[in-house]
Amino acid sequence: MRPVWNEYVARQSGSSRAPFSDNAPAPAHVVDVPNPLLDSIERIPVVLAVAADLRLVALMDRDLERPALTGGASIYPFCWNVLLAARTYGLGGVLTTFLSRAEPDAAPLLGVPPEHALAATIFLGHPVHRPTRLRRRPVEAFTTIDRFDGPSF
Repeated sequence: MRPVWNEYVARQSGSSRAPFSDNAPAPAHVVDVPNPLLDSIERIPVVLAVAADLRLVALMDRDLERPALTGGASIYPFCWNVLLAARTYGLGGVLTTFLSRAEPDAAPLLGVPPEHALAATIFLGHPVHRPTRLRRRPVEAFTTIDRFDGPSF
């Protein structure tokens, strides 16, 4: 995941768009950027590689002229439930999709069959800090009534 992280950071600097959101070529200059999670991966108690059987994934938007988005509609709630269950047992977790970008190299190492795709990686461990107050934007800041361009909720 290290090369994916480094490219992610390089694509992010100076851009208002999400990294990997378009077909822009890879940055010419990519440097090694520290990442505490990846730097200590060998010491993380549980690292789950979550794979989905592509023969069973319903891509409701596969024929649209844009990248398919709905294929994770089942797998990501599953991942979220893993994180919630871990919290019940006093564990903390992080979900990332960095390994998915490195799937051609990672899948053979993990024994992932060709008809499966790496959907996520979940890191579980004992949290050093447990947040008690989350900061969230108010619902009306990102929801509308009836239409995307409708009045605020």
